[in-house]
Amino acid sequence: MKKYLHTLLLCFVIGNALAQKAPTMELFATGFTGPDSIKNYVIIGAPGIKKADLFKKVMVYLNGLYTDPKSVIKAVEGESIIVDAKTNAIKGPYNFAEYITSYNIEMEFKDGKIKFEPTISAYRQYMSKKSEPSLFYVSDLDPRSDGVDCVWMVSKKGNKPTLFNPELKASSDQWVNNYIDGLVAKINEKW
Repeated sequence: MKKYLHTLLLCFVIGNALAQKAPTMELFATGFTGPDSIKNYVIIGAPGIKKADLFKKVMVYLNGLYTDPKSVIKAVEGESIIVDAKTNAIKGPYNFAEYITSYNIEMEFKDGKIKFEPTISAYRQYMSKKSEPSLFYVSDLDPRSDGVDCVWMVSKKGNKPTLFNPELKASSDQWVNNYIDGLVAKINEKW
């Protein structure tokens, strides 16, 4: 009996060690990057899951995530998915300023893994008087009285980008990592 319990415990420990941990991303002036701070994508591992099954699981997740999935998802069956959508989950300073954020996520599939590459094309502050989205990762404008809302600021001298809005960056980081966590949870879900 003792031997059986030890074997069961060992299997549980090994199973937990092999369980898929979601990769994380962070927003820099060059876009979202993974832990290496160089590539603008992460690889989501899904050991033992065939490419076609992985594609199907992700499509099920995305179809449940969006109210009108046909308008935001473009897919090449079994190969790749592009999501082109907007979210209002990203907040600015003090969680008071709400942004309508336009984003694009490209996913490519192979057996046991997904290449996940998100980009944010524009931030637009909700209730803003500006008619066009004008908020980007990096702005080379000088702050004015009407305010420049961007995540990173580059001086006119072309120096290294400076973090201008840490709250918006942190909220963007949290949003993309929550997206990845939801995706990984769906992939690992047992039916």
